Order: sequence, then C-alpha cells, then structure tokens
Amino acid sequence: ARRLGLAGWVRNLSDGSVEVLASGGLGQIDLLVAELQKGPPGAAVERVETVTGAAEHPISSPFGIIKG
Repeated sequence: ARRLGLAGWVRNLSDGSVEVLASGGLGQIDLLVAELQKGPPGAAVERVETVTGAAEHPISSPFGIIKG
C-alpha cells in the first residue's frame, strides 16, 4: 500500500483475520487487492472481501500499521 502511494491502515484482528482500510485511485486499489489475494510468503489467504464507500473516520497518510 505504501509503495502504491495509498492512504489508510492495516491491522490484525483477534480472530486471525486482517483488516485493511485504503484510499486512493481505483487502479491503485485494484493493484492492492491483487497483492492481498496473493498474501505474503508463508501466509494462507482464504478470501479477500472488498467493501466500498465512505470511511467512518478520516484516513491519514502515509499508510500505516495499527498495533495492539
């Protein structure tokens, strides 16, 4: 997401899933979704769900990681 110049964040959820909120151009988002479907080395991606619409909270830039 950072490499693509997107704003937003990523965080791990307690159920083992990962949540990503990203804002940017449609082409950039499409590239991010394609990368998420591959996943990082050693990961097993079962599915990627996408939801479009306005964010509940402002999205800051650059893209960050929420810990905890």
